[in-house]
Amino acid sequence: MFFLNFMYEFSTLKECSGILVRTSTGKVIHGRNLDFFMWDLLAKLVVNVQYYQGSKLLYSVDTVVGSVFALTGIRHGAFAINVDTRKVKGFYHDIINVLVDDAVPDVWLLRKVLEQETNYHDALERLKTTRIGGPVYYVISGVKPNEGAVIERDSNGIHGFYSLDDKTWFLVQTNYDRDQPDPFHDPRRVPVENRIREFGQRNIDEKTLFTEFMTNWPTFNIATIMTAIMIPATGYHNTTVWYATNPSQPQTL
Repeated sequence: MFFLNFMYEFSTLKECSGILVRTSTGKVIHGRNLDFFMWDLLAKLVVNVQYYQGSKLLYSVDTVVGSVFALTGIRHGAFAINVDTRKVKGFYHDIINVLVDDAVPDVWLLRKVLEQETNYHDALERLKTTRIGGPVYYVISGVKPNEGAVIERDSNGIHGFYSLDDKTWFLVQTNYDRDQPDPFHDPRRVPVENRIREFGQRNIDEKTLFTEFMTNWPTFNIATIMTAIMIPATGYHNTTVWYATNPSQPQTL
């Protein structure tokens, strides 16, 4: 369990993407691709786990067998979150934060927010303010039209914050700060942003987000283990695993 958490938290060999889109009807759709090395092996260990209180479904997560953290999840009727890697300042800096200074591992915080928070505002504040092990991007969506944000986190504060608003109807996040251009060797964010603008707000729904953006290059690549589409307002959570059998019966898009 500790090894799996440690492997994700401190490995630099991972690339992920998150996309938030507010449709023309005001619905916020959240797309997420998990990219990681050893993709063929890890794909066979990806599961979708649902957590209930009595007979009520509270939240569900996409995670790895044997772990207690979460990489992607939805609190049904409230919010959805995914974590993307932000390049670490240094291995020893981050490990000291967790083991000595009692910081919360990034992916453990995501799981606890899904478990303990019940609305978008409180979840957002906790992701912004909790001391964490190392730099990361949190991508969060909610149930109202402008509830969606990308948080560029340092361990002790916020490096950058971007949210949906009346003018901004989509956000694309990969593994680089948004005030910097895509690096030459990994141009994922800007091409997708340009294509979304060309596609147009009226033409995007959960099906087109999946087929036109999450499962096409450059968002989709050889290291893509899984793709999730989530809609907090309706509780929709569809997970597709590549290289392996899907963890649950697919829902109709």
